Amino acid sequence: MRRVMNCGLVLMLLVAMSGMSFGQSWGRWNDRDDRYSQREQREHQKLYNKGFKDGQKDRNHRRPYQIRYRGGDDRQDRQSYVAGYRAGYGSAYGWGYRR
Repeated sequence: MRRVMNCGLVLMLLVAMSGMSFGQSWGRWNDRDDRYSQREQREHQKLYNKGFKDGQKDRNHRRPYQIRYRGGDDRQDRQSYVAGYRAGYGSAYGWGYRR
């Protein structure tokens, strides 16, 4: 009985260790955070922050909700700016307009 329990424990440890080693190698082969994508993420974060500040400024000066994105044609850049503007203005779902 004790021998069966020891074998079961060893088998369980082997399975757990193989899962951990697979998890470590998975990140190495499927690493999407290379320099290019990190640079791209920083750029999207900058656009989000700019949109957030513009949205806050419009809300604080009681201007109408009007997105003024003057960037390039990249769809993701525009989406980042618009998401930031909506969050800054406080009207992602129609809330937050002060009258």
